[in-house]
Amino acid sequence: MLNLLIKDFKLIFPTQKDLKKRVLSSIFYVLAFVCFVALETFLFYRILSEIKNYQNAPIAFMTLFLFVVSIGMIILGVFRAKKLLFNVDDLRQLTNRPIKNNQIILSKLLFLFLIQYVTSLCFTFPLFVSYGIVMNKMIYFYYLALFYPLLTFIYEAGIILLLVYPVKIFMDYLKKHLIIQFVFTILILFGFCFLYSRVLNVFIQIVAQNQLDSLLNVSSINHLIHLKKYFIPIHFLADVFVLSTSIELLYYLCIAVGILILGLTVGIASFNYFRNFHIQSHTLPKKEYQFKEKSVVQGLIKKEFILLFKDSNYLLSFTGLLIVQPFLVYLVIAAMNTIFQSGVFLYYTSMLPYFIPFLDILILMIFTLIIHQGANNYLSMEHQQIRIVKMIPVPFQLQITVKVAIPFFLSEISLFLTSLILWIGNVIHWQIFLFGFLFSTLILLVFTMLSLIEELKLKKDYKKSTILSNAFSYLVPLLYFIITIVLSYFRISIIWLYLIGLVLIGLCGLSCYLYLKKKMASLFLELEVTN
Repeated sequence: MLNLLIKDFKLIFPTQKDLKKRVLSSIFYVLAFVCFVALETFLFYRILSEIKNYQNAPIAFMTLFLFVVSIGMIILGVFRAKKLLFNVDDLRQLTNRPIKNNQIILSKLLFLFLIQYVTSLCFTFPLFVSYGIVMNKMIYFYYLALFYPLLTFIYEAGIILLLVYPVKIFMDYLKKHLIIQFVFTILILFGFCFLYSRVLNVFIQIVAQNQLDSLLNVSSINHLIHLKKYFIPIHFLADVFVLSTSIELLYYLCIAVGILILGLTVGIASFNYFRNFHIQSHTLPKKEYQFKEKSVVQGLIKKEFILLFKDSNYLLSFTGLLIVQPFLVYLVIAAMNTIFQSGVFLYYTSMLPYFIPFLDILILMIFTLIIHQGANNYLSMEHQQIRIVKMIPVPFQLQITVKVAIPFFLSEISLFLTSLILWIGNVIHWQIFLFGFLFSTLILLVFTMLSLIEELKLKKDYKKSTILSNAFSYLVPLLYFIITIVLSYFRISIIWLYLIGLVLIGLCGLSCYLYLKKKMASLFLELEVTN
């Protein structure tokens, strides 16, 4: 059982061979998770402190947060269960070993419980601590909070097991239908952007306009109290843990256990069906294709577009984000301008006359680079086909140029539309439109060359090192922003600040260009391939 749990852990959290990269990536994910939980706790504590004197408002607000966390845990659990239960390679390995089917199922369910419990505890326990501090709860309240994720897992696991196989079927369907997959991805991204805009609007009202009292008026609080009864079955548990009632626990267990039994029945049946009928390789009849003759360049361009638009990973991390980039950047820049041009921040920014313009340029550069990171796997996206890339009678310079140019020009189109919308919407001045687009283009070009250097240094069976490109994408824009802010304090002309940016990015680009010009041929020849 222990070996099965270790194998499942490696399945969910694949480790890198390089210890240094493993440590750095772990630190990054932990810091990001801690920052998110800290932000969640801060918002909860701040709002709870304002409504604690309203009758039934604190418990209703606590229930709302716990319900949102539960929904997030279910979504996260569905994808974890999908990876645990329906991984073809994993099941084929287990089939060849003398392991009973019930042991496999038990180990996967046990691991799902452990990982869901720890994750849920990290999200919910700070909420209970904040609630206990604000409402002056006794020490046993914090002790009981440790058992909250244990009880929520009962019904969450049932829903996860009910949804996991339909979600897998739906995702497999999307992979076979490119247009539907593309439309669905865009709708999902725009949905997240819409939710982000609503949250951002609330954040602006709290931070910049200090309108928390207007948001938490009597009408909104009464509406929240009225909605509490619809947060089934979380509102039963909230009453049990917060109000120390007991009858609600019986109601919750009746609902949760029923959902769990139904989920176990459907989930285990789906697992056995998939294991018995879908992990064996089937020989499908091959379709006959009529190939049309095309030029080498046309063929290379078509292949790159297929890689970028047919892979669901690139649809979510690059192609889809390019489409929503204008809307997303517009929201962020407009929000930042509002925050720093009002309230207490206005006093500080008045001493830095160029703070807002260069903040807009910084955001534009950062978003452009982050989105482009989703398509900088120019060679590693080929996987085992790198051997063919090296063997076909096409100059490697042409192949690399096409690979680099397609995502670069797609990013440029999205960047131009983003800058244009910001200018037309009177969010930025025409100078920021011009120089923001120019600086973002130049820094994107340098980032592309750095990513290409990292790609050409690919090693077989080792993950690509992205330390250099990642450091450049964050540190150089931030360094330039800090330099401009310091110099603007001394009233240096904005023309000189623009020239400093051109020189800084130009020197980085020149060094990358000279290195590629000297080393690209030898690096391509030494590029390792996988069997």
